[in-house]
Amino acid sequence: LAAHSLPILIHDLLEVESSLVFWLAPSDPIVSQTIAALKDLNHPYRTFLTKSFPDRTVSVMSIEDAYHKAFDLTTEIPIIVATIQTFSVEEEVARRFSRENSTYQDFFIGTNTIPSLSEAIKHSNPIIIMDEAHNAKTDLRVNKLIELNPSFMLELTATPQLTHKEAEG
Repeated sequence: LAAHSLPILIHDLLEVESSLVFWLAPSDPIVSQTIAALKDLNHPYRTFLTKSFPDRTVSVMSIEDAYHKAFDLTTEIPIIVATIQTFSVEEEVARRFSRENSTYQDFFIGTNTIPSLSEAIKHSNPIIIMDEAHNAKTDLRVNKLIELNPSFMLELTATPQLTHKEAEG
């Protein structure tokens, strides 16, 4: 569902040629499975995305990869796959997410913004996909996602919540 939603969101709703996709899964095993499926050129998800974006390279990376390789929206549909724990202050990955990172300094030439992966994502107005979103709904995490300045948030769940608290921001 998420893979099939991307061309609709990018081309029809946002009316752009490319968008960064920040794909959040609930656990490391699901992150690994998602990355493997999206990188496999013969997997149905990847073949669909490749056909849907013929003028762009679908570039799939883990959060670890994204710390070392900048994405390019002029040539790619970059998809960064991570866990929702990226926003947990107890996790080292969360601290690295906002830490200064020279990989992204070209994003901010001529500005006072300290380059980091989180600032590069924020600057790109990502599409955020939350897999199993019912497991990720803490106020802190929702507010951290809103701080990333998403152009769209797609929440996927087989266990929907029937009541929602209004997010701040």
